[in-house]
Amino acid sequence: MPPKKGAQGGAKGTAKVMKADDGKAESLKVPTADEALAILLQQMPLTSETFSDLARNRESFSLAWLASHVIARTDRFADLPTSLDLSGTQGLTEDDIYFLINNVPSSIEEIKLDALAVKGNAYNLFLRFLTMRKLEATAQEEENGENRNTRSAALRRQMKEKRPNKETEVPIVTTFIFAENSFGPQENPECFSFFSLMLPYLERLILNDNPLGDVGIGGLGASLEKVPQKAFRLKELSL
Repeated sequence: MPPKKGAQGGAKGTAKVMKADDGKAESLKVPTADEALAILLQQMPLTSETFSDLARNRESFSLAWLASHVIARTDRFADLPTSLDLSGTQGLTEDDIYFLINNVPSSIEEIKLDALAVKGNAYNLFLRFLTMRKLEATAQEEENGENRNTRSAALRRQMKEKRPNKETEVPIVTTFIFAENSFGPQENPECFSFFSLMLPYLERLILNDNPLGDVGIGGLGASLEKVPQKAFRLKELSL
């Protein structure tokens, strides 16, 4: 039987009408689903370490994605993770890794990857990810510079259309760390073309315990030569 006219409903996202002690009506705001999830997630401090631990394991991976989604849609978090370590994952595929990376909070400034995320079929996903970040960084530079109107607006539109999740801001990752043996001396020199895509925002590149050999060093050197001096922000290169 349909409710009588004038009955107070509890529809999603609406306000319930309550009676105060003095008999006056008061409205009680019903939290949205995102706000309710944010309240639950706040019970677990979402540090960089916690966020990374959730993301690396298949059993908790969905919770890491959910946290990213909620962070992007609410402003209830005072402290946000600034780094994400996706090396040594358990039960994840390269598609899983980039599904999350393409939706991480804009607060993320540092990402650590291993061979699973940069070799084989994952390499093209890696390049696409870097291209999106470079596009965003370039658009921001245009907005802060003299030509902040036409070109920056076009870049923003292009970036938004290509963004997997159009509700999130693309993080400008300034530090990349590659775990041991992510790359090796057997790689094709073109595999290191990714370095130029990291600019103009890259400040730290950590490749310790990766035996690049002459081919890898040559590939990095060739990429460095193509970088305009004014776009060079690298502060640390560790091999």
